[in-house]
Amino acid sequence: MASPQFKCYHTIQNCREYVMKALVKVLSCDIGQTPAKGLITAVNSGEMWYGGIDRVIETNAGSMFHSQLRSIPLVDGKAIVAKGRPHRGRFENEVFVIDDLGLPLEQIVTAGLKAAEATGLSTLTVPTLRMGVMAGARETKAQAAVAIARAIKDFVAQQGPESSVREISVVTFRDPEAERMLKAELL
Repeated sequence: MASPQFKCYHTIQNCREYVMKALVKVLSCDIGQTPAKGLITAVNSGEMWYGGIDRVIETNAGSMFHSQLRSIPLVDGKAIVAKGRPHRGRFENEVFVIDDLGLPLEQIVTAGLKAAEATGLSTLTVPTLRMGVMAGARETKAQAAVAIARAIKDFVAQQGPESSVREISVVTFRDPEAERMLKAELL
């Protein structure tokens, strides 16, 4: 039989590990109005930023975030954190990951999560990347859901107590099928 101190140590250790992991949620709402320190999204290196999530960003913050990309070499898989100032949206900063569809989606999401953590962002939103109408997307909606979920689960599993990330919300917009698939993979 183990000593009381040993049992107490394990209880405290297990609780600390649980508390330090990020809370993961799947939400169905407007990503531009979802409160977060950082919105992670993918953009291409050709500066064709006019649809989907880019339109949400522009509608809420104008060109403030995208303009920060124009002076930086845009390399597939590179994550860039664009700092914000007050705007109509509820996200404070933008984490762009350059996605020319040459890398697996899981790698794109992981790059964004790591850049957000390195910058000290605590709450993150992730849209349903590559699940909408996207020319050249390699994954089906189900494959994209699995890739996004795998990247998030692996990131959370590897978090240490020093990690800044406390909450990750995967946000769908009027897509019950994507919401169902993501919940099945994440929750």
